[in-house]
Amino acid sequence: MTEVPEHLLERSRQRRAALGLGGGDAAPAETSSAAPAATESAAVEKTAPAAAAKSEPAAVAAPEPVPPYVEASLRRKRVPVWVLPVVAFLPLWAFLYAGSLSEPEVEAEGQLALGATVYQQCAGCHGAGGGGGAGRQLNNGEVLLTFPAIADQLQFIAVGTAGFQGKPYGNPDRPGGQHIGGSYGNMPAFLGTLTPEELLAVTRHERETISGEMVPAEQIGPEGELLYANGNPYLNDAGELVDENGELLLAPDGYLLNPSTGPTESGPVVAMGG
Repeated sequence: MTEVPEHLLERSRQRRAALGLGGGDAAPAETSSAAPAATESAAVEKTAPAAAAKSEPAAVAAPEPVPPYVEASLRRKRVPVWVLPVVAFLPLWAFLYAGSLSEPEVEAEGQLALGATVYQQCAGCHGAGGGGGAGRQLNNGEVLLTFPAIADQLQFIAVGTAGFQGKPYGNPDRPGGQHIGGSYGNMPAFLGTLTPEELLAVTRHERETISGEMVPAEQIGPEGELLYANGNPYLNDAGELVDENGELLLAPDGYLLNPSTGPTESGPVVAMGG
């Protein structure tokens, strides 16, 4: 291929310029300048996705949903710390408060303590609290309505229902009239089964503890024994039941030797059995 001399090319360019057809340098210049521009654009396009990929943050996993009961617990107000010792103290306070509402029970001593023990063999018929059953009611003053005088009750317990079978006994002025022996079960005679001391003790238990008789303080001895109004005891040194004058109260068969003696002032009463 023959190479065109440079001076001819120059002359051709000048001629084209004179005719208004444009110089020959413009197109090659534009072509040469466009090539680098295209190269730079391609480089930018290649680096742009890489830069975008580098700048894009990593995806964060969504938190697991909170169960409803946990959410409710988190919303619930917490109990103040000072409440805990207060709540712990409440049972003790309730116990102390309940104890203050009633008078403390006085433990029976002497004859009354013995009477409570002897009464256990009577509870099967009359009830542990004297409410009655196979035997008559003794509590709520019932025994005092029937036997205003303790001597009459001592006699009835000694001879039992058989001693008054079909006969009236006790207070004739009792509301509803006297009881009739055998009309409400049959109580055995305790003469010979109980000692005089036990007979007096269980009679006192029925009257004072169960039926609520109030014995004057001066008629209670230093060891809890029952005294007559004149200060004499119901039991002599030999352990026998005696009247206020020191004479025997009961005959060998259990009946009162002197029905007009031996009473103590008391309220209303009813006997063990009947």
